[in-house]
Amino acid sequence: MGFRGQPPRRDGRTPAERALGLAAALADLAGAGLPVDAAIIAAAIVADAVDARLLHIRSVEAKLGPEVAGLVHDALAVRHAPERVELYDDEASSAIRDWVLSAYDVRGAVLEVASRWVGMAHVRGLPVYEQQLVALEALQVFAPLAHALGLGALGAQMEDAAFQVLFPQSYAATGEWLRSLSGRAHSLLDATADALAAAAEADAEFKALAGGVELITRTKSQYSVMRKLLGLDNLAAGGRRRDQLYDLLGLRAIVEPRRDLPPDQAEAAATAACYRLQQLAFELCPPLAGRSKDYVAAPKANGYQSLHATLQLDGGAGGGDGGDAVADAWSASTTAQSTWEECDGAASGSTGGGSMDATSSPTAVTSWAANRAAAVSSAVASPVSPPNAVAAEVEAHVLRYCELQVRTVAMHAAAERGDAAHAGYKGRVDRRQNGVLSL
Repeated sequence: MGFRGQPPRRDGRTPAERALGLAAALADLAGAGLPVDAAIIAAAIVADAVDARLLHIRSVEAKLGPEVAGLVHDALAVRHAPERVELYDDEASSAIRDWVLSAYDVRGAVLEVASRWVGMAHVRGLPVYEQQLVALEALQVFAPLAHALGLGALGAQMEDAAFQVLFPQSYAATGEWLRSLSGRAHSLLDATADALAAAAEADAEFKALAGGVELITRTKSQYSVMRKLLGLDNLAAGGRRRDQLYDLLGLRAIVEPRRDLPPDQAEAAATAACYRLQQLAFELCPPLAGRSKDYVAAPKANGYQSLHATLQLDGGAGGGDGGDAVADAWSASTTAQSTWEECDGAASGSTGGGSMDATSSPTAVTSWAANRAAAVSSAVASPVSPPNAVAAEVEAHVLRYCELQVRTVAMHAAAERGDAAHAGYKGRVDRRQNGVLSL
């Protein structure tokens, strides 16, 4: 028996529609350059049938070969992995990801992550409590797994969709607030980048050490802001107010090595240039005390290297030439803004606290989401707009600070794609698995 004549599932899609929709999505991902091959797509078409016992795994092996059958087996093991724990707390979720990545073909994990990603687009067809349970699994297990597999875009979209289901009012309020800041944020980032570029160009010491610098700006994505405001990065600590955000704005400087030097000497000089460029940034905009980290001199355990600091764009508590310089540049013509997907392993810490019963009743799941949102309603979803003076003060705070990262080209390549990548750091993908995903 196959999919023919099978009724729609609870999300409104027939089994055939689910299978073909997933296969089409995987084909699109392959076309975009993600690690998806023909075996994964073939496994996607038959995985639901095997899971529903409409098709035996031996038939898959006989017709499509042992590779596809193995991927189906592994994908279904990943699908049912959350059933192995009683609580969806951070410790259990991390254990699930570690187990999946160490015990199964990473392509099977990619397949199930893609299936969950597609499923989130159809979650509204489910009863409300099932929507919330599916969204919670996506947020706690499958979105982090996507990041660990190097599928950051899928993970971000799952997180975004999950937030809309679990915290609809908070999500809408936060999105409206961020959109209201967008124009000013982009202008200030461009002004800050222009000022730092000019300082680097005028500095003889920096120019003697480096071949150049690329400056990339970004505003923090809505799902990342939501994670902080809702306290999902540290459930035990609770949510944060908007005026406790210090990294809505971000500036990354990638220092290029000199091409006229041997590679080792060029990298050493570029590393020294990172420190010089950071000092130039501090002269423009003083650093906020207690928020600077040197991961170049003391790399993370996974090898991640970068200089981190929070700049005070207003010149700091006492004012100063740096803040004035950026303020003067504010009114200058702006340039096109670049963005980077936020996936900084070194700046992210382990999460703790909070839990959800994996076999929760509809009431329990609904209560978890309601309680989590209520805990920070004053920060992100108040039905009454704050007084203009308070709103202006909060906006001034979040636009006052900018997260600065400085690294060499080699450090950047390792952070984005190598063993020091966010995937390896957060998901504990080992060197072998990183190699498989990079093929």
